[in-house]
Amino acid sequence: MSTRVRLDRPVTVVTAYYRIPSKQKGAVYLKWMSNFLEVIPCHLYVFTEARSEAKVKSRRASFSGTTKIVVREFSELEEVKRLEMWNKQKSLDHETFHTPELYALWNQKLHFLMEAIKENPFDSDYFLWTDIGSFRDKEQAEQLTSYPDTNTTATLLGTDKVFFLQMGDFLEEHRKIRWNGLPEKDFQHGTGLAGTVLGGHANAIREYNQRYYETMKLMHDNGLFIGKDQNIMSTVAVLYPDLVKLVKPKYYLGGANLWFYSHYYFSKRSLNESELN
Repeated sequence: MSTRVRLDRPVTVVTAYYRIPSKQKGAVYLKWMSNFLEVIPCHLYVFTEARSEAKVKSRRASFSGTTKIVVREFSELEEVKRLEMWNKQKSLDHETFHTPELYALWNQKLHFLMEAIKENPFDSDYFLWTDIGSFRDKEQAEQLTSYPDTNTTATLLGTDKVFFLQMGDFLEEHRKIRWNGLPEKDFQHGTGLAGTVLGGHANAIREYNQRYYETMKLMHDNGLFIGKDQNIMSTVAVLYPDLVKLVKPKYYLGGANLWFYSHYYFSKRSLNESELN
């Protein structure tokens, strides 16, 4: 399988918008979505439903030539077809404001990435999932219009690692593997990795995709909570450390929210030596 790296090709950004029950109010989320779609001129592969297509298309009008909109109903998504399983996960979740529909959408991200890799309308080597509501501040978004820069992305990730932002330290108990092949302490009650931005070279994502859903099944079979993708991502990072690049956020843009440091990390900028290790 080719591991080519072409610096003249754009990074494809993959995202999705579905109107489902969630913790954020619709008007607030639409504002965040506008900060992304109207400001960031990336090559965008976006999934949405028919009733929301106009909202996405109108906000992306200035960049229609670098945007691929895939209309697919929520009920047709792979993980939504397993909604009965996600309904059962609700009783395991200590954060009561989450919904089964949100569990399904969180765990759909790798499916979305894999479809974008397969179709590859922009002839990319690198792909980054980016939550559509992750640009919370318009003024900051306007300073991040180079997101994501191909040279920055290729230099930082190479071809064999998938990126994650690490928001919390892994404890010794997280790194100890039990007889069942899972960490001694799971990640449900702690903060491990952020799921806002993830991705890398297509080949690394293909490998990660397999490990992610294998780990999800293993956790489910052992009675662990799998609704929140961050828990699974953190577990995969412990089980397959060579497959991931974990980056801790740093101060940026005058004190912007560290949870969204990934936008800055992959923008066009001068890299320092410590980032290349």
